[in-house]
Amino acid sequence: TQPSDLGLTEPGHPLLGAAIELADGSAVFTGRLSLATHSWLAEHAVCDTVLVPGATFVDLALAAGAKHVQELVISRPLIVPDKDGVQLRVEIGAPDETGSRTIDIHSRIGNKTWTHHATGSVTDEPHLATTQPAAWPPADAQPLDISGFYQDLADLGYGYGPLFQGVQAAWRDGDSILTQVALPENTNTDGFGIHPALLDAALHGALLAEQDQSNGTVRLPYTWTGVSLHATGATSLRVRLTVVDEETLALTATDPTGGPVATINALTTRRVTADQILPADTKDRSRRPQHLYHQAWTPVT
Repeated sequence: TQPSDLGLTEPGHPLLGAAIELADGSAVFTGRLSLATHSWLAEHAVCDTVLVPGATFVDLALAAGAKHVQELVISRPLIVPDKDGVQLRVEIGAPDETGSRTIDIHSRIGNKTWTHHATGSVTDEPHLATTQPAAWPPADAQPLDISGFYQDLADLGYGYGPLFQGVQAAWRDGDSILTQVALPENTNTDGFGIHPALLDAALHGALLAEQDQSNGTVRLPYTWTGVSLHATGATSLRVRLTVVDEETLALTATDPTGGPVATINALTTRRVTADQILPADTKDRSRRPQHLYHQAWTPVT
């Protein structure tokens, strides 16, 4: 029996190996990732733990056929183990009367229980871009010093390798941070709507805007709202990040000619500590999350 005889198709995404559409119009996408097969993931570490970038969940939603991500809430980060591979499952619900579809993303290692990572809603209807080509950078934008930027982030717990060190220049323009970001030359972007490392780097301007970064926590993407991808295959971006409040920002990204690439109406982040990121079965007991209750052994004479 061939996979096609079972209704399986190949999504053509680097992290997804097969998909099947169900009778009610819903669909399930599956894949597998590991540091052996996707070594670039090792360049995204937070608090010494390799995490799948939050931007990857957005790209998975788009790869599953969505044209617009209405909302995607990341409930738990996806940790990439040192040796074992991780199974992925992306479930897209049947469209409702408005055309909206639910999405849920799970993972598991081996035959362990599935872990839920993200939930939300998407639509097959594309949203038209409203961005227009403009002078870059604006004449009144103030240049920002980014020398040592990624070393400073490493000291705070953000372990970005060369692939994710995409910020090449930055400016402040009122309430907005402007950045110019790019992937290293010859980075393979085939199959991605937008490469997770490029979209992740597009968010780094928010760290430039922060005033206090030394309180023992790091920021992770939490809720993505109103995400649209207008062009695929980008390797460099002009990014405008507008700070809405302490935890929320909006993003507009264009290509070097000013053509629209991606828009995010709102991205809410959350501060987390290293203990909140580490898996419960980590070998280093001193780095496990400390629970309120614990087992104690009392010797009996």
